Amino acid sequence: MNLINSYIINNINSMDTVKSDSRIGNSNHKTPNIDKPASNLIERYLQNLSNINSLNIQQNNEIITPSAIEGCNNYIETDNSGNKLIEVSNKKDGEFIIQNVKTKSIDGIVTERIVKNSANTRLLHLSINDKNGNILLNREKSYKKIDNDKAQTIVNGEIYNISGLEHNILTIEHNGKTVVLNLDKMLSADVVEDKSDNGDIIRSSKISAEEKEKLFSKIKVLDGDDLFRLSESVNTLQYFAGMDSFFEEKNKSLQLQTKDIFGQGITVHELGHAFNHKNRVRISDNEEFAKIRTKANARYSTRNNTTTNDKRFYGKFLDTQHCMQFYNGNETLANLNLQDEIFAESYNLLNSTKLVDFIDEPGCPGRMLSMMKYMPESLIEVNKQL
Repeated sequence: MNLINSYIINNINSMDTVKSDSRIGNSNHKTPNIDKPASNLIERYLQNLSNINSLNIQQNNEIITPSAIEGCNNYIETDNSGNKLIEVSNKKDGEFIIQNVKTKSIDGIVTERIVKNSANTRLLHLSINDKNGNILLNREKSYKKIDNDKAQTIVNGEIYNISGLEHNILTIEHNGKTVVLNLDKMLSADVVEDKSDNGDIIRSSKISAEEKEKLFSKIKVLDGDDLFRLSESVNTLQYFAGMDSFFEEKNKSLQLQTKDIFGQGITVHELGHAFNHKNRVRISDNEEFAKIRTKANARYSTRNNTTTNDKRFYGKFLDTQHCMQFYNGNETLANLNLQDEIFAESYNLLNSTKLVDFIDEPGCPGRMLSMMKYMPESLIEVNKQL
């Protein structure tokens, strides 16, 4: 989450509020009461959770069933004619747990994301084909833990060798280039306890040894190409004691929560923000991302039904009018902020190699399913930058 975003847009669990709006297609939505904003992040979360729970959310054409894999649900979404738009399946095959996600846009673009995980190996295959079967994107990524100190990532044949995992100085080698991440030197002793309109609220006590190790563990499980990009775009690692994570552009600081209930995706999402901001001008500020949002809005306006995932997707990535109120009515700034979020979430889909429960996991990763359905071009565009 980019630090400049208002919390009400980027909630603790990214449970975005949807206003009463003709584009949503449900005139029964209650408009959230945001006239009296809460004074701190936790109060805002509880207020917004109440608003979300008060909405009349339709869940037509959705089937959710438990899978054989604990903590991962199967999911099917269909249109009014019974055609599958999204299918998520989870199964076990030998030593591997396999998750297959397949989505189809209204204009026939098929996106498939397959993740395979075992004790020491993570595999990702992501493909996008147009309605005629032509390949628009094909991405293969693997992570293999060699021993307690070494690992290797391969991305479409490109090899990244990682060493130093037993300690806090990581070395990543790729194509004759070596980068070193000294985690102790990157660490800030200050702990961000909460966020306010005036900036970070710093805890009185400094980071503990246990918190430091938990924070470093979030970095050490990243794939080699992600560590390479982290070295180019992040200066500081900081412990965030709340229920979210942030990228703070000013100091190029990655502020990460470390609670076990969250998966790899939240870290990779914030790294996506960092990579997008690595230069003075964000990659996502270009015209291509504006065109992608326009096309996604067009698809969204023709949907048969609006699912919970769709609402979260719309609030996070498309709702300019809602976002403008946090930028003094500036439509340009609102759109650029939404495009930054699109970049970060696309980066996550392209790079996170761990299984995720798209239905029940905190952080609302279900919006990622809607992104694959409404906005496959964003994955293609971000992939060009990797």
